[in-house]
Amino acid sequence: MKLILYSLLFAGALPLSLYAEDSGESPLSWSGNLGAGAEQHSNVSVTEIESTTGEADSAILFEAGLDASWALSERFTLDAGYSFSDRRFNQFSEFDLRMHLAYLDLSYEAGDYSFGANHYYADALVDSNDFLTLNQSSLYVARFIGSQVYLRAALNQVRKNFSQLTERSADSQGLSTNIFWFSTDVQRFLSLGLSYTDEDANNNEFSYQAWGSRLRLSQRFQLFSRDARMQLSGSWEERDYEGVTTLLSEARQDTQLLAEANFEVALNQRLSLVAELERGRFRSNLAIADYAETRAGLGLRLDF
Repeated sequence: MKLILYSLLFAGALPLSLYAEDSGESPLSWSGNLGAGAEQHSNVSVTEIESTTGEADSAILFEAGLDASWALSERFTLDAGYSFSDRRFNQFSEFDLRMHLAYLDLSYEAGDYSFGANHYYADALVDSNDFLTLNQSSLYVARFIGSQVYLRAALNQVRKNFSQLTERSADSQGLSTNIFWFSTDVQRFLSLGLSYTDEDANNNEFSYQAWGSRLRLSQRFQLFSRDARMQLSGSWEERDYEGVTTLLSEARQDTQLLAEANFEVALNQRLSLVAELERGRFRSNLAIADYAETRAGLGLRLDF
């Protein structure tokens, strides 16, 4: 399972309008998707609590999403969305993950600049039991430099609530920045994201400061006269924990590395074939948090 919080740090960094189809004169536009697929995991785990089986398993995945954008005026835009995912393992059903994610974003355009505020809400259930709720509120400023460079910086306030492991519940403050470079035909972009997080947990053993980065390359192209897209990304996060862990005589230190490849090709105007490969390497001086995992997936997505 990818880190929920780390994924949200870079959420919303890329304006949806860059790849959105022209909606004409209508101030309200929306899009949705449904997906299903199969996955193979080399090491079934829950990254957020360093829980691993050390064994492989297959899973089926169902996903759905809905996004809407409303131009309130020439300068104000309101975006909202909801997504749902349900991952069910063949053998390790106690690691089944169901996720709800909703967001609301209000932005104001002022020339080349945009200013905004958003809120993300995530609710994760493991084995059909409440596991984690997360609320992230952000203030951001963004700017286009010419037509090919886009910059964004955000201040983030996060609250994590673990239903059972309350000692891990935490408040955090952080900063994230992103820079995008687009090709002149907007078929390719390269992005670099940097983040800093200061997290204060109920138990100081789980409090930490973290630096992170993410590099991503996206390319759209034609494959046998069909629209296709390839995305490659890599992320790194370094965590320095404040308290001395009970299983160690020193403070815990983690390095989390994640590499991802995503390929999709349109089968028709609405249906796409999607393939994903992900490799995570989690290094730590805490033995139970030092492991690796690989996930491969293949599925179909219906866009509407």
